[in-house]
This record gives sequence, C-alpha cells and structure tokens, in this order.
Amino acid sequence: MPIASYRFLLLLTLSVLIWLIVFWDAVFAMEAIWRRSDTFAHGYFILPISVYLLLRQRCHLKHATASPTWLGVVLLVLVCAVYLLAFAADINVLMQLSAVLALIFICYTLIGHHLAWHYKFPLAYLIFMVPMGENLIPALQEITADISVLMLNLFGISNFREGLYIQLPSGMFEVAVACSGIRYLIACLALGTVYAHLTYRSLPKQLLFIAFSIAMPIVANGIRAFLIMFIAHTSDMKYATGVDHLIYGWLFFGFVIVLMFYIGNKFADCGHKASTASGFVKADTSVLYGHISALIVTLLLTIQLQKNVDTVTWASVHASTANPNLQQPKDVGKRQNMAGEDLWGIEFQNALKHEQVAVDGIDIFQAFYANKQDVGELINHHNQTHNPNRWTIVSSEILHINSQPFRLIELRDIQQKSLTYLYHYGVGSAYYTDQNIAKLAQAWQSLRGDKRYSYVFALSLPVEKQRAKGRFIDYLTSPMYVQHLDSVVAMRSEALGEEVNKFE
Repeated sequence: MPIASYRFLLLLTLSVLIWLIVFWDAVFAMEAIWRRSDTFAHGYFILPISVYLLLRQRCHLKHATASPTWLGVVLLVLVCAVYLLAFAADINVLMQLSAVLALIFICYTLIGHHLAWHYKFPLAYLIFMVPMGENLIPALQEITADISVLMLNLFGISNFREGLYIQLPSGMFEVAVACSGIRYLIACLALGTVYAHLTYRSLPKQLLFIAFSIAMPIVANGIRAFLIMFIAHTSDMKYATGVDHLIYGWLFFGFVIVLMFYIGNKFADCGHKASTASGFVKADTSVLYGHISALIVTLLLTIQLQKNVDTVTWASVHASTANPNLQQPKDVGKRQNMAGEDLWGIEFQNALKHEQVAVDGIDIFQAFYANKQDVGELINHHNQTHNPNRWTIVSSEILHINSQPFRLIELRDIQQKSLTYLYHYGVGSAYYTDQNIAKLAQAWQSLRGDKRYSYVFALSLPVEKQRAKGRFIDYLTSPMYVQHLDSVVAMRSEALGEEVNKFE
C-alpha cells in the first residue's frame, strides 16, 4: 500500500491515536516536565524536527510503499511489558521511554524494514523527547570541580578542594547542581545530533561530531566555572557572584553553541545523495490489516493489564486511606522539635504516615507509603534525604547493623558546618540502600499482589562522622530501636490485615 494513500494515512492516524490513549499518562507527564523545566524545554521541538526531516524527502515519500513487518509487533509487545513494569513501580522516566519506543515500533511495524531503515534518524530522534539525564548531575559536578581546580592550579591560584567545595583566598565556592551544566549538555547533544545528520554523510563523521557535542559543553562548563571563580577572586568578590553570574553563563554557552557549529561547518560534506524510491517491496493490503490488528490487540491488552495492576494495588491504597490512623501526614504525623531539622532538609511528600522525632539527641524520620497510591510515592525526584541546595556530600558508605544495611552520608555546607545521617528503605521484609533496587522491589511486590507498606527510615546527627557513627550504632542496637521495629511491624500488619479485608 502506498504511504501517500489516504487509506494508509488513516490507519497510521488510528494507530497513533490508540497509542496516545494507552500511553496518555506517560505523554502527559513528559509534557509537564517540558513545561516546568528549562533543562528539557527542548522536548517541544523534537517531534516537529522529526516531521520536518521526514518532509524534506516528501518526493520519496510520495512513491514509497509500506511493507509491514511482524518484528515490530514483537518489539512492541516487549516494550509494553517494560511499560507495565515501570507503571507498577512508578518509574516515570522508564514509562516515558517505553511510550516513545512504542510509537517508534508502531511506525516500524507499519512501514517495514526498508523504509524504517531509510528514515531511521527521524524515528530514533524521537527519543530526545524523553526527559532523562538528570542522574548524570553528580558526575558532571565532579568533572566541573576537577576542571576548575586544574585551571586554578595552571594560573597559580592557591586553592583547597573538599568534595564540591573549593576554597580560595578570597572566599568559598561550591559547584552546585545548577553549575553541573546538565541543561547545556542535553541541549548541545540534541542540537549536535540533528546538525551531524544534516551536515555529514558518513557515519564516522556523524558519530565524531556527536561525541564532540558531548565533550565540548562539559569542558566548556568547567572553564566557565573557573572563569567565574577567577573573576570573583580578582575583583575581591565584587563580580560574578550574583545575577551577573547567571547572565554570564547564558552568554558563554550561547558562544559555545555558535563555536560548535562553526567548527562543525568546517568539515561539512557537500550535500546528500538523492534517494530513490525503487527497491521497496509492495505489500498486500490484507497483510497490512493483519499487522494493524496485531498492533491494536497489543495496545488494548496493555490497557487491560495496566488496569489489572491498578486493581491489585487498589485495596492497599484505599485501605490505607480508609484507616483513620493513616489518613494524611498533616493529621497523623508526629513532629517534635529536632536538633538538626532546619539543617537536615529531609522531605518525603504525600506519605500515608510520617514521623519526625528527636530521641536521645538523634533526629529520627520515617515515612510510610503504599507500593502504588493515587498521590505520592516512596521514591521520586521530589523526595530527598537531605537538602541538596544547602549540603554537599563529602562521603558515603554502607554499614551493616543487626543484618540491616544502612547508607551513612556525611554532609558539609558552605559555612563549613557538618551533618551526618544514615537511612535505608524497607520494602516487604527486605531493606535497601539503593533507590533503583528498592524501586524494582516495589514493582515486584505490586505485581505479586503483596499489600504491605514500604517506608524510609533515617537518623541524623549534626556532628562529625566518627562520633556520629558510634551514636548511630548505639541507637540501632538499643531496645528503643527494637521497639521501633515492633511498631513498624504492627502498623504494617494490623492496619493491612484488618483494613484490606474490607475491600477484598
């Protein structure tokens, strides 16, 4: 069937509409991130760019013929399975990536191997719609600090680095999250990738420029951080420490992008070879309808399984909200004056129940969640174990106390105040210190129909590390901690044992 025919366009439109219905939650969440985040605002332009790249070859499209493939259906089934797992675990970025890949595989199924390979770049470029990459921020902060210290040493400026803090004779500087350069890296990568496709014919040159578009903003961000320190140091902290710091950053990276394209243009190829419409196998209309039917069945099954996951967790969610002891954090959460509360900045939003208390000089925090609830989840980017805007992690290690793992974190702020805390996540009867593993454990628990709560437990003490470790170990081996475990077990068993039965 010719791609330009109204029948094929109607079938493609129908498939995309069904895709949108199935993955609406992921698509809507993706757009919400584009709207509120400067880092991913470029997501609005990815689909128009992909459509433009397709329309650049509209003469080819007019004569192209679809040759559907069952391999696309197989890939779509696998992606939908991943989506359901991510849905059960509330892993938003994986849900969004699965949604975009599902759209790509739908197109691949309908147009076939040859056309999909011919238009591989416009299809693959859709992946840039997914707002991912923030997990690179800590590594980018370290690289920025490394480059800054290297440049300071080259210019003979004495400095002392501790973690992400760099002390100069004129003052203290912190390589904060905003200084990581993540937004410039992602923007340069998105722009550099499409520039490489339009400018170069050979794959090695395209990959080389894409690598250049990754390396250049990283190195440039380190140089930018050094120049800010240099200007502030030489001006006795009069310049490059306030709003001019941000304005300088915008101007600097505008120059970097222009320079990147200027260098890339020096090695540009002289146009692309014209594509021909020959060599594409014609497909029987009945075969295409068979593939359309398989796509629709797969998407409808995904909707039904998604509803089943909701049904499995509905009892635990609504049992939690029905229990008067687990209504809302503001109503039931215990909150006493804590020695390090203002400093610590731990925050877990929309918990079914939470407590913040001070016991024997140690600040204790715990928050409980159903594995899947209407509003709120144990692990997401809003929840934080400390305030990243104030604190920088100096060290991190794993402790095992009473066969339970804890992550011990030492923090320091720009005023050289220190704070130490440890925490772990409880999922079912297991304990985890890694967010990703805890998230997967929650997904497995939801898929098994296990209605037990998950929770985070943390202790904080604004003192030095060695002393804090001893205090923490004393508490975690004390009868008081045993009472804490008893209360956790009681809350998780009694509430769920009594309340869930009402809904089963």
